[in-house]
Amino acid sequence: MTEKEKAAAGLLYDANYDEELQKERIYCKDMCMEYNHLRFSQTEQQQTLIRKLLGKISDGYYI
Repeated sequence: MTEKEKAAAGLLYDANYDEELQKERIYCKDMCMEYNHLRFSQTEQQQTLIRKLLGKISDGYYI
């Protein structure tokens, strides 16, 4: 069982040495940085990035 599978199953896992989880964490950090550097007026780009990060969100979300 991979560390990602353990996490999805709610089991204890070690994300520090799993290459797949490390890559996903870096990708997420990059997207967060991109989001944080958007202008307040760039609401469409903000929504696109949030949907990428979280997968599925309902209308009227607030962060």
